[in-house]
Amino acid sequence: MYVTRDTYPRTRAYFLIYQLRHSAVGSVPLSASSVRYLRQDIPFHASWITWPGRGEADYLDRFDGFDAAYQECIRFLGGNRR
Repeated sequence: MYVTRDTYPRTRAYFLIYQLRHSAVGSVPLSASSVRYLRQDIPFHASWITWPGRGEADYLDRFDGFDAAYQECIRFLGGNRR
């Protein structure tokens, strides 16, 4: 998972999914628990420092259809995860 809006290369992004925190420069690897919450349509928070204004961005969102897309990927890859 990563932020692409108003960012500069090497921007650190922070994500809060339920009570699980993730941060990284570039893409943020998610734990299996976070993926389970996203599949349940739980909203997440994202924050980062914007560019060029260097302001703080705080964003609340959810991925509509995440579980269906996840299941489609698993079927495509030939897995049997639930």
